[in-house]
Amino acid sequence: MILSEDSILCPTCHEIFTDPIMLPCGETICSKCTPKVYTDKIFCSFCHALHKIPENGFQNNKNLLKTLNSIVSDDKIQELRDLKKNIEADFEEVKTKLESSDAKISDYCQRVINKIDLAAELKINEINKIRDEMIKQVLEYQSTCLAKIERYKDKFDIFYTENEQSKNSFESPDPKLFEHDNYLNELKRLELIRSNIFFEKSRLHNYIFDEKEIKYESKLTSIDPDILGRISLKFKKHLKCSNLIRKSLLDPEDSEYEKSNIIVEKLNDQKLVISYFKTDIKVYNSLIYVFTNQPYKFQIFDSDLNEIESILLHNSMDCFLITDMYVLMYDSSPSKGGVLNVYDKNLNYLLSVKNNELNSFLYIPETIWEMYANENFYFFRDTENISIVSKRNGKLIKAVKLYNFYQIIKITNENLLVVFDTVDKNICFMDFDLKLKAKKFVIGFDENLKVFVNDDLNKFQILEMKKIDFYS
Repeated sequence: MILSEDSILCPTCHEIFTDPIMLPCGETICSKCTPKVYTDKIFCSFCHALHKIPENGFQNNKNLLKTLNSIVSDDKIQELRDLKKNIEADFEEVKTKLESSDAKISDYCQRVINKIDLAAELKINEINKIRDEMIKQVLEYQSTCLAKIERYKDKFDIFYTENEQSKNSFESPDPKLFEHDNYLNELKRLELIRSNIFFEKSRLHNYIFDEKEIKYESKLTSIDPDILGRISLKFKKHLKCSNLIRKSLLDPEDSEYEKSNIIVEKLNDQKLVISYFKTDIKVYNSLIYVFTNQPYKFQIFDSDLNEIESILLHNSMDCFLITDMYVLMYDSSPSKGGVLNVYDKNLNYLLSVKNNELNSFLYIPETIWEMYANENFYFFRDTENISIVSKRNGKLIKAVKLYNFYQIIKITNENLLVVFDTVDKNICFMDFDLKLKAKKFVIGFDENLKVFVNDDLNKFQILEMKKIDFYS
């Protein structure tokens, strides 16, 4: 059935019909759009007549309701099918990488051995014994990696087989799947699988190499046990201060006041954005978004700090979020409660969303502390929980406890959360249920840290806030 957009939009609220009812004049509106009256009649804004309200209320437009349910059901099934297809592609990618991992480990280690051989040729007669000992270390590491990956393959095969059983579950879907609870449960199950398999993808390279990295240091000097250099294993599971390059971002003459007010964000791999004033800064697609309190001003700059857009605001804000299409600004007050103001990317005001019964546009919790987003969901965080809301329909998917000592570093499109535990000084990887998948230990830094990570989750950088030192 081909329907125009106007045929499924309520002429009163201009949204997709919710519980459509028919007025005596033939017009259809949402039941919630019926004027509130204290008599048995309503004035119709379409035919300008008075309609008597039946004892049981106005009749539902059943044909339209069936059409809407069909559209929504088809949309939900297609969403689940697409999600399942993406998950299967991720499984295949990991499976392919696993199948070639033996050769990858061997090739990786052989390149190190070749470097050792090249250095050994210079003084081969004197250093064969040392050479053999060093190669033994590499081969032992290789053996450890191969043994570990064999055990991992068995676990992955079980994981893959368990999830492969539902491969054709959407070819002839059970009508019960269209029901909201069943659909929501299936959506949560698939999103959980998706976050788990993305975690396996992101950590596979480090895992097959036993969370270590062989480092060969050439040392061609007089004959001694280290004549060819050294074999050392760099534990990639640890982020040690001594293994990173430090760069001070401030002049030693800067005052403690200046240090306490500084804000630092990453613009890209080569540039940092540094503010010496108490501002709220976010970077998105190489643009810099800045909110200042005196006056209440919101600005957008390019990477060369040229102002692109700016607006003056009537009030302060608690936090803001940048997405591909919108700028969301959240403000709360004792009198008005929480309000989410929505702007387009040119800072043109669009609408405001409040946390009350009249809000059918987007679920927002009672309070918002921080806001994040990926391609499918909004993540609204308060002091104890994080609420996950669908971008597609604005509905709450679930709310999960996340303690306030966790600093969110990144949320991937596959719903893997990377957070920094400010108490135990660990970088934690969490799935869609916020269950811990792995940790990376942060060692040798001061107390107050800010952590950055790239899109592939394999390069971390640390900002030491007390000294304003940047480690990469």
